[in-house]
Amino acid sequence: MTKKKAAGIGHNKPPKTTPFDEVSTEIENLYGEAKLWIDGEPINSERSEAGVQTILRSLQAAAKKADKQRLEDNKPFQDKMKANNAAYKVLTDKAALAVSSCHALLKPWLQAQEAARLAAEVAQRKAAAEAERVAQDAIRAAKAAETESLEEREKAEALVKDAKAAAIGVRVAAKPRDVKGTVGRRVSLRKVYTPVVEDYVALAKHYWERPTERRQIEELLFRLVKAEVRDNKAAVIPGVRVGIEEVPV
Repeated sequence: MTKKKAAGIGHNKPPKTTPFDEVSTEIENLYGEAKLWIDGEPINSERSEAGVQTILRSLQAAAKKADKQRLEDNKPFQDKMKANNAAYKVLTDKAALAVSSCHALLKPWLQAQEAARLAAEVAQRKAAAEAERVAQDAIRAAKAAETESLEEREKAEALVKDAKAAAIGVRVAAKPRDVKGTVGRRVSLRKVYTPVVEDYVALAKHYWERPTERRQIEELLFRLVKAEVRDNKAAVIPGVRVGIEEVPV
């Protein structure tokens, strides 16, 4: 017969509860009690009113306790997150400063390169137009030389060669130039369009005529009105009527 091992001291102690377990149990119990009142008969006496009032205040106090405990439980993680963010921000700020300085260094050169590119495009268009003119002259000369002398045919052949050379020159000018030695995407200039509002009333009228933007404007205006009425219950706002409703608190 096998001998059973004796149980150690404290073997019958329940597991240690956490603050979350305690407030969870409290709210669950209050919720169950409130459910009995809510699903039961309507309030028909001062006694039943007092019972509901007691449950209501107890639930509010328990919810407040739970929210306070939530903040306490989160604090170690929030402190760690703040420290982590601060440490990384030092690095990213340093990188951002260097990137900004590199942009400032590159900008004059890139602007000059862009000006050169635009000038090259103009020259290319002129060269293409000239090549087209030479080619048309060559075609006309070749047709005319079919019935002309050998000298005229030689002139036509020379014009054809000139046309071919002009066409090659246009293709060479149009070929993009690669920049060697760069890592990743090459930095280039980009146009950034920044709006400057000169008339907010005209701007509001413009968006008011669009159904989607109009709804967004209405929501924004309602939030502004709601905040003003909350801060000043006697506020007089054009186009707004302040309704009064009694609610349990």
